[in-house]
Amino acid sequence: NIKTNRLSDKLDFKKLRLYKILRKIGEVNYELELPERQEKQGKHMHPIFHISLLEKA
Repeated sequence: NIKTNRLSDKLDFKKLRLYKILRKIGEVNYELELPERQEKQGKHMHPIFHISLLEKA
């Protein structure tokens, strides 16, 4: 759900990095602490992710 500049989904990054979980929202959603630099570059990422999109570190 995070768009990158790769030409194909097959060649895209499988995992970007570790993010801190700020809070659990309901049963299956989590708010993550995202880097501020995304905002500075004019890219906005919604910080709420479904549990199916997350992996344990």
